[in-house]
Amino acid sequence: MGEGRPVLTDFSIINDVKKRLDNFKWTAENIKTAIIGTFNGSWALTKMVMWWLIIGILMAAFARAYVPHDWFTAYMAPIQLWGLL
Repeated sequence: MGEGRPVLTDFSIINDVKKRLDNFKWTAENIKTAIIGTFNGSWALTKMVMWWLIIGILMAAFARAYVPHDWFTAYMAPIQLWGLL
């Protein structure tokens, strides 16, 4: 995706935000578009994160149901390297 493009070494986020705010036209339509875009982006990120949470919950439930408690204490203790992995 970024191959062949030069890396910007003098880029400043603060200066970029200032430039964008200076160029932004503060009209009701632009503000509405910006808010809708922010909510749409947030919703897309929320859906992505929620799927990973659901997968993690299902994996934890499967482990809790089918892996004996003794195995957790013997092989997955936080003091052992395998448990940390």
